[in-house]
Amino acid sequence: MNQVTIEQLQAENDSLRLRMQEAEEALQAIRLGEVDAIVVENETDQIYTLETADRPYRLLVEQMPHGAVTLTVDGSILYCNRRFGKLVRVPVAQLLGRPIREFITPDSWPAFESLLADGQMAEVQGEVSLRRPDGVTLPAYLGVNAFREGAHGLCLMVTDLTEQRHYQELQITQSALQQALTEREEAAALLSTLLEAAPVGFAYVDRECRWLRVNEAAASMNGVPREQHLGRRVSEVLPEIGVKVEALLRQVLTTGEPLSNVELVHRTHGVTGDERHWLASYYPVRTSKGELLGAGWVALDITAQKRLEQALRDDDRRKDEFLATLAHELRNPLAPIRNAVQILKAKGLPYAELQWARGVLDRQLQIMTRLLEDLLDVSRISRNSLELRKERVDLASIVSAALETSRPVVDEGAHELTVTLPDRPIYFDVDSVRMAQVFANLLNNAAKYTERGGQIGLRLERRGQEVVVSVKDSGIGIAADALPRIFGIFSQAKPALERSQGGLGIGLWLVKRLVELHGGSVEAYSEGANRGSEFIVRLPIHDDVETADAPTSGDDTESRAAQDQRKILVVDDNRDSADSLAMALKLMGSDVATAYDGEQAVKAVESLHPDVMLLDIGMPLLNGYDACRRIRSQPWGRDVFIVALTGWSQVEDQRRAEEAGFNAHMVKPVDHGALKTLLAKVPRRKGVVA
Repeated sequence: MNQVTIEQLQAENDSLRLRMQEAEEALQAIRLGEVDAIVVENETDQIYTLETADRPYRLLVEQMPHGAVTLTVDGSILYCNRRFGKLVRVPVAQLLGRPIREFITPDSWPAFESLLADGQMAEVQGEVSLRRPDGVTLPAYLGVNAFREGAHGLCLMVTDLTEQRHYQELQITQSALQQALTEREEAAALLSTLLEAAPVGFAYVDRECRWLRVNEAAASMNGVPREQHLGRRVSEVLPEIGVKVEALLRQVLTTGEPLSNVELVHRTHGVTGDERHWLASYYPVRTSKGELLGAGWVALDITAQKRLEQALRDDDRRKDEFLATLAHELRNPLAPIRNAVQILKAKGLPYAELQWARGVLDRQLQIMTRLLEDLLDVSRISRNSLELRKERVDLASIVSAALETSRPVVDEGAHELTVTLPDRPIYFDVDSVRMAQVFANLLNNAAKYTERGGQIGLRLERRGQEVVVSVKDSGIGIAADALPRIFGIFSQAKPALERSQGGLGIGLWLVKRLVELHGGSVEAYSEGANRGSEFIVRLPIHDDVETADAPTSGDDTESRAAQDQRKILVVDDNRDSADSLAMALKLMGSDVATAYDGEQAVKAVESLHPDVMLLDIGMPLLNGYDACRRIRSQPWGRDVFIVALTGWSQVEDQRRAEEAGFNAHMVKPVDHGALKTLLAKVPRRKGVVA
């Protein structure tokens, strides 16, 4: 069907009006007697007289494809053709004399009246809605023409626009369908793009479980190129896990019910052949009519999550093992300490037994202190809060300090220790305490995991731009599968538990981290079980290290401390701790007083005017921080040398102590040698401002 445009209707109406106007004028001329007859050309020269003049006019109007209506000036139907009667579904005979308003919808009447009014003056056109007696409405296009000004009323030419509206609606519908189709194609393209780019595996199989579509993520998860999937059975592409996957897909194809969150373990066919974990869902694929076409497969690689879960379980297990080890290691020194205390309680104790008991207490206290320091070092390093205090020293002196620390463990195992040092001293910028800790830990480790009477060798040498320190033993060795984990935290060789002489499994971890903080590296070597092991530390050196002057020795601060004693106030809410430290300081010749809470401490400083105050932090009534601030706020407390003596040893604790007004920070149990050195540097108070 061809579309009839408004312009075409207007042109056709104009032509009809012209023809009707000519016919009306001819008819009027005959009636007025201006002519006797009219000859119509191309109609066999037919002659129309007055009697026959109306016939061609009416014939013309009846043959028009449009409705034609002649109205009186008041809007009544004077004449209409059969086409108009068909439009309004009323016989022509029943239309004559009826007002045209009956066939115009109320909403169109104002527009129609406007057309009628304008038509009195000129030819006008416009759209209205016609109403049939059965209530059906139809769109119509009107052409209004006045035959003579105010004389014979109006002529209406009515064109049915229903087909045109249907055509327009069809066009709109087709346009909407095309738009919907375009949007659907765009959505399908977007979905396809998303499926290809998604990190989630997606695949689709037919009813025979042959791959029809596989995205790149799924192909990667399967470890097989995508082109090798298409058209092949699932079990052919994935021989190991494919049988199970195909069984799940067939279950979906048989029951029509989806399967969600099925966990699978798959070893890929790639170079690494890694074990992968999938979380997959399977679902039926149907047409819009419900016909089953195949099955879809969506899978997520959860290998990383599984490994993380396993790592967390391993960490939890190692934590439990560590806590059990910690409890064991802390009980070990407590047993001889308790025995030594019982011996010291005996009356008339001989000097030899007294010396033995003192030695036991001192050794076991050192063991417990080392355990606690190792734990604190782990915390400091893990939080990147460990500060290295580097100084230029001869590495041989660091080795000597490490040997002194480890000698009791080596001697207890009756091991033969060989030390090889270079002929020339090697001066190096290191934290001597931390580096001695590295070498001591390696020596202790060698002693613990070597059978009694074994051989241990330590060698220090320079190789090019490196200092290399090797600690080698004839011990139980390290299995090949344990070598990659030997420097892990809380790691111990399990076969050696019965040989272990203590330790928390953090020594080698500390060695690695401390060496790395100095810019070096450490490696472990072993030829296997019962074939010994070797740990090699490499530290980079600079060209000017060996040419630098050796550091000068410091003052004999310990002798100065003995010669220059101070008045000291010890404050601790633990009375045993306060009294025992006070007694030790008195034996060193100091003038010592004690207080057992923060309030007493403030009053004691005001009355005694001590040179030094050793102040605990955690106390009732007034904690150490607040007590220090209160003392510093008074004139008599501004020049007291106040030392925080506490179990809190983190960098944040030291910062808080400094902000509160402390001069120094020492960790319990206090090292008496370090305390002597510190006290020797404290000047005497010259006076107190009242």
